[in-house]
Amino acid sequence: MKDTGDSKKLVLGLVVLTAGVLFLFNRLDMIPPHVATHLFSWQMLLIAIGVVTVAGHKNSVTGWIIMAVGGFFLLTDIFIFPATFRDVFWPLLIIGVGLVILFKGRSRGSHALVPRGGRYHEESADDTTFEDVSVFGGSKKSYHLKNMRSGTVVAIFGGSELDLRECVMSEHGAVIELFNMFGGSTLIIPKEWKVKSDVVAIFGGFDEDNQPVITEKEDKKVLFIKGLAIFGGGEIKRY
Repeated sequence: MKDTGDSKKLVLGLVVLTAGVLFLFNRLDMIPPHVATHLFSWQMLLIAIGVVTVAGHKNSVTGWIIMAVGGFFLLTDIFIFPATFRDVFWPLLIIGVGLVILFKGRSRGSHALVPRGGRYHEESADDTTFEDVSVFGGSKKSYHLKNMRSGTVVAIFGGSELDLRECVMSEHGAVIELFNMFGGSTLIIPKEWKVKSDVVAIFGGFDEDNQPVITEKEDKKVLFIKGLAIFGGGEIKRY
């Protein structure tokens, strides 16, 4: 996780440095106006955020989604595409996210949902990871992983409530990758868990309850939450 943080800081520094140089060139009228319009746009901002998110995480679904959205709007701003391309982009993006999560989940092990107490309890063959996808709908699930290391949460035009109170975090901590677009997710965790959040919110938000203070001498059992919320949000509840 330290190497990942260093890589992200390096890429973030390069992105900021590049932005500063381009901004200077623009002030000196060294960049044509029509090029500057696209360089200093919200689409390029999304692409930059995606690059930083992917840094140090080769399998970061969230980062690639951010770059895909930014690239789509940038290209359609520069070039003239058939109307059919614009119509099918979003469905294809959602299908792509589903396929990535599906195959990623199958490669990690099998899962089974068992009804329990009005919720669905997740049983995993390896007890280390979970995936939850809500598209145009909602769900409430309870997970019981004995060595939780990672998780993926996706909510697109939908919502989810995930109860992780019966999970045991691995001794090296855990990472949850979250993507909310016009949707939201609630994570219910044990009150003693320590959390570090790195969720980028664009016209959205991600709220945390009060948590124990993390110091440099603390152990490595920390839940890292990273991802993106676009016109959506999420929250962490402790019990």
